[in-house]
This record gives sequence, structure tokens and C-alpha cells, in this order.
Amino acid sequence: LRESIAQDQEKAESLKIQMQELEGSIQIVDAKVHHTETTLKDLRKLQEQIANKTVERSTLFKEQQKQYAALAEENEDTDEELNEWKNKFEERIALLESKISKLEREMNDTETKSSFLKQTINEYIWEISKLQTEAEAHLSLKTERDTTIQKFFARHNLGSVLDIPFSNEVSLSLINRIKSRLMDLEKDMEDKKVNFLARCIFIHRNEHEKRYDYNIFTTNNRC
Repeated sequence: LRESIAQDQEKAESLKIQMQELEGSIQIVDAKVHHTETTLKDLRKLQEQIANKTVERSTLFKEQQKQYAALAEENEDTDEELNEWKNKFEERIALLESKISKLEREMNDTETKSSFLKQTINEYIWEISKLQTEAEAHLSLKTERDTTIQKFFARHNLGSVLDIPFSNEVSLSLINRIKSRLMDLEKDMEDKKVNFLARCIFIHRNEHEKRYDYNIFTTNNRC
């Protein structure tokens, strides 16, 4: 009995191993079947693409044949028609060459005008720079003028003035005030000079009279 049980166990193990091997074989077969199905699908797609390309190629070939036929019909012109077409073509070429020549002349004129405009612009830039320099110099002179006026008013107590820079009207008014003040000073100096000369003459005359009286007095005493 034990031997029978052992034999049954061995058979069961053997069957188990065989089943595992069969399962592995089945999986391999399934994989091959799946691969085959995928390959068949790809083949069908390729066949469809080949069929489409064949139809497209046939259509293009037919269209090409039609174009060749139409071209052959167009070329069935007489010599007179060909000469007429040639003359028209040459006239067209001559017209195009004339237009090209005209465009070249216009381009040359444009380049000449552009060069002249560049030169004019450079001259304007130089003139603007010159004017800016002159304006800066003029502004510097105005600042110097205003500062001088301000200092003169402060030095001679001529009154308060506005803050610089002065407008032309304000500076002209202040300059006129300075001129008026200078005229007053000159007049005052002239008056002082006249008074000084008058005093000098008066003193000189008095001294002369005193000397004259002294001489008379001395002469009388001698007598």
C-alpha cells in the first residue's frame, strides 16, 4: 500500500510538472499567436497603402498622359503662328528690359538724392551744433550779465533784485537804473568838483588880497 501511495505521489508530481510545462508552452503559443495577429494587421495596412499608392500612381500617370497630349496639341502650330508668338515674346522681353532700365535709372536717381540728402542732413547737424554752441555762449553771457547786475546792486545799495536769471525786460530795466545812478554820481562828482574849484579860487583870492593888504601896510609903515 505504501508503495502504491508513493507511486501515486510520483505520478502526481510528474503530472504537475507536465501541466506546468504545458502552461508554459501555451503562453509561448499565445505570444506567437498575438505576434502573428499583429503582423497580419501590419501586412493588411501595408497592402492598403500599396493599393492606395497604386491608385494614386495610376491617376498621376493618366494626368501626365493628358498633359502630354494637351502639350502636343498646343505645339501643333504653324510656322506663322510660331513666328507671331516669337515676335510677341521678343516684344515682351524688350518691354521688360525697358522697364528694368527705367528702374535702374530711378534707382540711380534715388541713390543720388539719398547722397544729397545725407550731405544736407550732415550740414544741418553741423549748423544745429553751431547754434547750440552759440546759444550756450549767449546763455553764459546772460548769466554773467545778471550776476554782475546783482553784485552791483548789492555793492551800491540800489535795492533788492529778483533771483537770476533775469528776463531781457527785467535786465534792461535794471541796467537803466544803474545808468541813472551813474549819471547821478557823475553829476554829484561834477558838483563837488565845481564846489572844490570855487573854494580853491576863493582861498587863493583871499590869500592874494591878504598879501596885497600886507604890502600896503608895510609900505605905509616905512614911510
